[in-house]
Amino acid sequence: MTAITTPTRAMGGEAYGNWADNSGNVVGGTGANYGVADSSATVVVFCFNYKSDDNCNPVTTTGAATNTSTGGNGGAATNHTSASGDTSADGGRAMGGDVTASSEAVGFGSNGAGTLVNAPTQANGGYAEGNYASNSGNVRGGDGGNYGVATSGVEVTVYCFNYKSNNNCNPVTTTGAATNTSTGGNGGAATNTTSASGTTSADGGRAMGGDVTASSEAVGFGSSSAETVVDAPTRANGGYAEGNDADNSGNVRGGDGGNYGIAYSGASVTVHCWNYKSNDNCNPVTTTGAATNTSTGGDGGSATNTTSASGNTSADGGCAVHAAGDCPSEEPTAPVQPETPSPVQPVAPAPAPAPAEHVTPVASGSGSHGTSGSTSQGTSVSASHSSAATLAYTGADVTDALGLGLLALAGGMGLALAGRRRTTV
Repeated sequence: MTAITTPTRAMGGEAYGNWADNSGNVVGGTGANYGVADSSATVVVFCFNYKSDDNCNPVTTTGAATNTSTGGNGGAATNHTSASGDTSADGGRAMGGDVTASSEAVGFGSNGAGTLVNAPTQANGGYAEGNYASNSGNVRGGDGGNYGVATSGVEVTVYCFNYKSNNNCNPVTTTGAATNTSTGGNGGAATNTTSASGTTSADGGRAMGGDVTASSEAVGFGSSSAETVVDAPTRANGGYAEGNDADNSGNVRGGDGGNYGIAYSGASVTVHCWNYKSNDNCNPVTTTGAATNTSTGGDGGSATNTTSASGNTSADGGCAVHAAGDCPSEEPTAPVQPETPSPVQPVAPAPAPAPAEHVTPVASGSGSHGTSGSTSQGTSVSASHSSAATLAYTGADVTDALGLGLLALAGGMGLALAGRRRTTV
């Protein structure tokens, strides 16, 4: 029994793309402004008049109160995550060599010869995993704020006692205009951008099996058997490519725009008056100025959440051929097959044996998986064996074996003749 195991295998390459992970929180700063304009007065008069005129007549005028304030803008918040690059993995290259195996058995009794050949050729496809970007951070734009107040007010209090007095305790109060002009700050923009881009490719494996030749012979006059078993599959796996992936699970919120404005123009006049035989007293005159509030609220910040994944993803299918196949030109060149020697025909007194039928089994091969299809072809295999009833010739040199058989045959014939002569005598 002759057993030969010659596996040939090439592993495919593995490539992992760039990976970016961002889970941080981003908050823009808050813009703030607080403005106050105050033009106010407080007047208190205590007056006692005895036979007096034109006394205790306070005149109060407040100036204009103007507040012009502009709120600060909230800061922008930007969270940017990106992964880019080229990712590629080449499939393995496997080239099986030629395998030749033979076995012989010569004898007069039960003869057996067996040949077992296991010569698989396998190339695994490349594996490529594309770029990956993950962003789970929270982004919030800052708030814009403004607070403005304009106050023009007066408070007048008069205590007046008149005895035979005229034109006393007549306060005159005038407040100036109160103007508040405020512009609220804008909320900051919030931007969350996640992107993954690049080129991802995986080439399928290339498997090229060599020729496999196996033979077994049995020569004898009794029971003879010869068996040849050949297992020579050729397999190429397809490439596997996983495209770019972008994951964005963060929350994005634009900042609030804010404004708060107040304009106040008011007067508070209080007169306490006691009159005895008096005229034209305690007649207050109050005039308040205009109160104007002009305020513009700030705009809320915009919120943008962008997720993108782009790139080219490709996977080539595997290619499996025998030594004389036609894979693309970049495949390895098939090994040169050795020439088979011409068989020497034996000379035998018996009629020439009929050649045995050659059996060519189909080698098992498996397809490939991947984005592109693959092909699988059996390795070129020749195998032969001789049956128990016929002397089979399969190309091996059997001159020595036949010579020994002829010598044994001649010796047997001589012994048989000698036995007959003894019986006759």
